[in-house]
Amino acid sequence: MLKYLEQCNRIGIDNSAMYHYRIRKNSVSYEYNPKRFEANLAYCDHIRTFLVNHHTFDAQKKEWLKRVYLSSISESVRLALGAQNTLRKKLEVCGEIAAHPQTAEALQCSSNERTNFLEMLRQLASIALQRGTEADFDALLPVLRLVCPQCGVHTSGELLKLCQKDAALQSLLLQDNLTSLALALGERIAHGRYIKQFDLPGILAGLLPENPISTIRDAKFYRTYPSLCAEVIKGNNINALDGMTEALMNCQLSYGAESYLQLYLTLAALEQQVPAFLFGKVKLAQFYLEKRDIAACKDILQELDEMGMEEQDDIAAIKLALKEMETKP
Repeated sequence: MLKYLEQCNRIGIDNSAMYHYRIRKNSVSYEYNPKRFEANLAYCDHIRTFLVNHHTFDAQKKEWLKRVYLSSISESVRLALGAQNTLRKKLEVCGEIAAHPQTAEALQCSSNERTNFLEMLRQLASIALQRGTEADFDALLPVLRLVCPQCGVHTSGELLKLCQKDAALQSLLLQDNLTSLALALGERIAHGRYIKQFDLPGILAGLLPENPISTIRDAKFYRTYPSLCAEVIKGNNINALDGMTEALMNCQLSYGAESYLQLYLTLAALEQQVPAFLFGKVKLAQFYLEKRDIAACKDILQELDEMGMEEQDDIAAIKLALKEMETKP
């Protein structure tokens, strides 16, 4: 049609019905073809080139072309899902479409085509999570990254295997509720669920790589301090710091003192809480002193000296105890 239009000097409009569709189930419109997505891309490229050449490719037509693209790839996905192919093949086809840069660009518009396209992919992801094999999960990841941008970007094969066993986790993943999914993982660690089958702290760290909780790889730490871990997962760093400060002042640590103090320092640094950071450094120096880790204790003391804290009573006491420890045979 675009080639015909290139040859036209005049265009008229007539409302008469001059041609009709003949529906055949084995036609290219109703049967999946492996080259269909390639044709979708070429189709939209031809339209774009035509409009650019005629100096009419404005912002309105850019948005319109996004809808045209979404409509065409939605039909390709629909046919691929209805074809007599394996689940893995369907995932591979949809994954290729999902991972293409033009798809991400087109999804920036708001339209029925966008909604329909994402819903089909979400249904495919649900099916794959329910009855897919481990071999299918690699092909599922590009689809998940598109339909679940919050959870999908850091989703691992291990998390997918876990979600296949746990319907509640699967639901949270498909809802793209990152915080709720992370909290649910933290609860399962705290209650000792799936610990023998999966490295849950590692899965959680992979899901939240920028969160301070990613430094905690010890399941017992989650069981010992479940409320603290939940606050950190939710990003309530100040609340977490307040509770940790109180516990440190009252000597209430029952497990994992070094990990606890390192987490405390990380939170204090993130929130730029200088008094808390210095307090944590002193506590960490005291911890290394009690463990007779002289080198680590000296490193902390040197850091505190560089911060101008060498005259503090607590630090002077640590230095004195450290000197006595070094002089003893």
